[in-house]
Amino acid sequence: PDFTSDQLKGLRRTFAMYVKFPKSRWKEIQIAEQLTPEGDRVRENLQKEFVATFFDTPETDIRDKGGPIPAAISENAPTATV
Repeated sequence: PDFTSDQLKGLRRTFAMYVKFPKSRWKEIQIAEQLTPEGDRVRENLQKEFVATFFDTPETDIRDKGGPIPAAISENAPTATV
């Protein structure tokens, strides 16, 4: 399939939400994919909920379940020069 640059940007900014939120939230996430003021507003609200749900407590913190690299490690990681 062919995706536009904006479609790929939208999917990139919402991919984790599709993975972690239930399918019943997908219509809302689709709005958040849009690179519009409404999409930005919905994404911001979903992002706050996502962080509160999946990062706030040890029981829900996905970093201990193979998620993002801890900041201390990523800060010391070498960066590519262009």
